[in-house]
Amino acid sequence: MSRELFDMHCHSREGSFDAHVPLSQYASILKEKGFTGMVITDHDSYKGYYHYYDNKDIFPIPDDFVILKGIEYDTRNAGHILVIMPDDVKSDFLQIKGLTIDQLEKEVHGKGGIIGCAHPFMPGPWAYGNTYFGKDHKNFPKKFDFIETYNSTINPIYNLQAEAFASYYGKLATGGSDAHVEASVGMGFTQFQEGVSIKCNNDLIAAIKCKVGTTTGGSIVDKVIKDKSRPIKRMVDAAFWVYNRFGANKNKGLLLSIINGSFIEEDFFGDDEGARNKILKYAKKLKKQEQKRLKERRRIIQKALDRGAKPSELKLKKKNKIHYPIKTIKYTNNKKTSRNEDNVTSIEEVTGNERTETYGKVQ
Repeated sequence: MSRELFDMHCHSREGSFDAHVPLSQYASILKEKGFTGMVITDHDSYKGYYHYYDNKDIFPIPDDFVILKGIEYDTRNAGHILVIMPDDVKSDFLQIKGLTIDQLEKEVHGKGGIIGCAHPFMPGPWAYGNTYFGKDHKNFPKKFDFIETYNSTINPIYNLQAEAFASYYGKLATGGSDAHVEASVGMGFTQFQEGVSIKCNNDLIAAIKCKVGTTTGGSIVDKVIKDKSRPIKRMVDAAFWVYNRFGANKNKGLLLSIINGSFIEEDFFGDDEGARNKILKYAKKLKKQEQKRLKERRRIIQKALDRGAKPSELKLKKKNKIHYPIKTIKYTNNKKTSRNEDNVTSIEEVTGNERTETYGKVQ
């Protein structure tokens, strides 16, 4: 009986902005090399998989070749994480970058999915092992379901580090080509033990959770071995890191709605592009309104306190509820007065003519 042979890390031109191989061509090359399937893991996007799903009837791909839905998620603080969700679970929220690794782990495992660390020690901010979070949280890798121990686009030394990493935490090892160009397609693989059949995402998730035996390997891209310094790539990586961080900050409001459970995928990722843009515009409007409301509320409170009012005397509506005590600090020409409610507690010498304000927790 043949063993399932998968490329677990694939990028398509339809889904990743930095990939150059059409999905149909990618799958055809893998089939010719003897692979039985692939997992599409585009950057923060399911566009590649949806392109296949919408056109699979006309794709020149044999029926016995399996294409599964995955994603390579850009976390806010821990590099790239591979995510695979169950077949019947909505997961389009993963197309919104910026969740922290803790938030991502909670959301994915809460919905029955699995997460794995991609290229954990490759150079750059994309590797979990290079992030502050990865260095400071030694126990978090226990929450990974698998670890990519073979990646064809990085120096072999980093794959050896990944193997030791997976062995230390007792995690299932996977391999993939991480191909963005045609020359790299099929150069990394994961071979599952005999008797394992993978025809859908649920099969793959079950196999990984059961920690079935896997063999990983492949060939390293020649350019990676020859080009040791790669200064241009370092500059590009830094630029992408800034780009991703900007995107994470921009999506902060949507990410909060995902975490608190109020996010509705049908509204955000509907077929109507106009409706999608309308929702984005509305979310931005709500954010501005909230900032304006908080600013005005703080101004009114401070004005009342400056006039000598005590916190207990402030009459505010329920939505403007304030948690006390509120402490205000006033700087005069040569003296600082610290006031808690209306009682002066200390006077001490200061330099400069400044004014600062410290507020209590505002809900």
